[in-house]
Amino acid sequence: MKPQQKICPSCRLENGHQAKYCQYCGSVLAGDSSVRSGHVIHAENPTQNPTKPFSAAPRVIVALLALLIVVPLGIVFANHKPSNSANSTGEDYSVQMPTDLMSEDEVSALTKTFCQDVEDAISSNLNVPKYLKKVDLFTASAKKAAKDPWSAASWKEQHPTLFTGDYAGTLVVNEVTNTIGIALDNLTLSSLGPGVKEAYESNRVVWLRDLEERTVSACGLSKTLSKLEKFDQILRFIYTESSNLPWYPKGFEVIKAFPEFAYDAGGAGCSYSFGSCATFRIVSQYDCPSNLYVEANLLSNDTVVDWGNDTARVNAEEVAQMEIPFTTDGDSWRFTNITCY
Repeated sequence: MKPQQKICPSCRLENGHQAKYCQYCGSVLAGDSSVRSGHVIHAENPTQNPTKPFSAAPRVIVALLALLIVVPLGIVFANHKPSNSANSTGEDYSVQMPTDLMSEDEVSALTKTFCQDVEDAISSNLNVPKYLKKVDLFTASAKKAAKDPWSAASWKEQHPTLFTGDYAGTLVVNEVTNTIGIALDNLTLSSLGPGVKEAYESNRVVWLRDLEERTVSACGLSKTLSKLEKFDQILRFIYTESSNLPWYPKGFEVIKAFPEFAYDAGGAGCSYSFGSCATFRIVSQYDCPSNLYVEANLLSNDTVVDWGNDTARVNAEEVAQMEIPFTTDGDSWRFTNITCY
């Protein structure tokens, strides 16, 4: 039977069954009692055991072999491609940006070469003048609509086409980025300097974002894009506000002690000629088909001086006008019971 091979605990490569040290990385192999804590235990009489497990020169060779074998294996297992992150000398370009490999003037000159292609792409695929007219036309009313969820929802319903598809600023940025990407893919990047090709391929998304910002500036698009993106921000806010529309109408306030109900203290005057009353509009989050019972206390200097009630039948989110009469006067009133049947 073939002797079982020893597996190195460090590099996981096979060694001979009698080996004490890994022939690839020099680590101590398991199962050898003469080796502890990574130190070699020598014989008491050197003359009887003149051979040491490793001399200095072989250890250097073994270490080099380990680098040649273990490091590529580790890269493979980590799903990295050496050609994308390092050149032939092993230099890492994966975190380097354009200005790390080129001067500012060189990067500026590169971005200017994209201008004509960017202008052609935007003219062919987007109607920027039309977008800008919409910005001028709707900015003022959009800002007013963004003040509360109810106004936002109403404005969004009146202008549905503004919320269809991507926003204008995003479309412009996408055209610039796509155009730059195509240009760089067709360019001999190695001619721009050592490591440029490797760095771009390793960090393509970040490079395109950096070059997009530079190209917008170099090609005179900053003012236009800023105007579009500011309007886009208002539209996004309106969309979010309208999506979080409260269940109760505008002007109403949730009753803290009874959160399934909201009220508006406005209303007509008392219908009785004596005493006082509490008039308000109320809305329930759920149906009250049989009865909505509301009770309140009348207060004078925070002291209860009277109480009263009123009833109504309402469906969910249907507003009911109510009046609770009191036999005396007071300075305030407070809900004490609201029940929905």
